[in-house]
Amino acid sequence: KENSATLIKFVGSMLNYCSRPDSEDVIDSTNKGKDFASKYFAHIEVEQFYVFCLTKSNKLKKSVLINTGTSGEVNVQIRNITEVAIENKCDRIIVAHNHPCGKAIMSDQDCKFTYSLICSCILNNIDVLDHIIVGTDRTISLYEQGIIEKLKQRATNTIQISEEKRFFISETSKSYIKSNIDE
Repeated sequence: KENSATLIKFVGSMLNYCSRPDSEDVIDSTNKGKDFASKYFAHIEVEQFYVFCLTKSNKLKKSVLINTGTSGEVNVQIRNITEVAIENKCDRIIVAHNHPCGKAIMSDQDCKFTYSLICSCILNNIDVLDHIIVGTDRTISLYEQGIIEKLKQRATNTIQISEEKRFFISETSKSYIKSNIDE
């Protein structure tokens, strides 16, 4: 009874661990980003939030689990994500979370959170390439939907930054392309 339940839980965790991507992965399109993130949430029954730290060439440096929540929410502090990005000396990040009991739909809270994260990262010379949401029905990319670029424009207009930094932000996003372009 108890041992069987423990074994079943262990097997699910092992399957999740074994299906995770290799650290040699290059994530340079929304399709790759969505596929990559989806593997992290296989067999997970609670919400989790990850940050994927990337190099300038979009090669994965490190994947970091920021927090685990309940089946309906996960609390995340923007400061924690920014600190992880700075500690790992990454140029770019992709963030992802799952909706284990529902559809992959961006909420107003997801949008506000992503905007605040973009602002924090701009001030630290880190580019947020995407926010991916993995649901039970599908996986969505906020970059693919055009939301990331709109939030970056709003952030650069709100935060008084130099033209050089504005150019940096627009240029780094060009290496991460929408899936309909790269197919």
